[in-house]
Amino acid sequence: AHPVKVADIGLHASGHPLDADLVSLDIPALQAILQRAPITLVPGFVGISHSGTKRLLGRGGSDLTAVFLAAELDARCELIQSIQGVYEVDPAHTRAARFSQMHWDDLLDLENEVVQGKAVRLAKQRGLGFLVRGVSSSTPGTMVGDMTAKLVQDEAPNATL
Repeated sequence: AHPVKVADIGLHASGHPLDADLVSLDIPALQAILQRAPITLVPGFVGISHSGTKRLLGRGGSDLTAVFLAAELDARCELIQSIQGVYEVDPAHTRAARFSQMHWDDLLDLENEVVQGKAVRLAKQRGLGFLVRGVSSSTPGTMVGDMTAKLVQDEAPNATL
C-alpha cells in the first residue's frame, strides 16, 4: 500500500476551513500513482485550498472523499462502516431490518447519519451509486442509488458494531 498526501493528487477543497467541499482532483497524477501502487491510501477527511492550506471536510469527511474520488475516476464506490449496511433503526438497540437497497433521498431522510449528508448529495448529483457495508463480507450491505428502498431481515438478531 502506498500512502499519498492530498497535495500529491491535487485534491482541492474550498469553503469553511472545518467544513469544506471538494472541488477538484489532479486525475493524471492519481492515475500515475495507481499505476505504480494499485493500493493507494488517500487521507479521507482533508483537502487543500488553492493557496495550499488544509481544509477539513466535516464529520464523516472520509465518505465525501471516497464518493468524490469514485465520481471523478468513474469507479465503483464502497463505504466501509462500523455496521453491516443501512438499517431502518439503530441495530444496537433493537432488532432492525436492513435495507438491501435504497434511494439517496431515503438515506438522507434517516434520523441517524450513517453516511455524511454532503457525500450522499454529491453522489446523487453525480448519479453515483455506492455500497455501504461493514468490514465483514458475510452481509452484503446496502446499495444506495436511483432505486426503490427494499428492506430485508438479516439472520443475526443485531448488527455487530
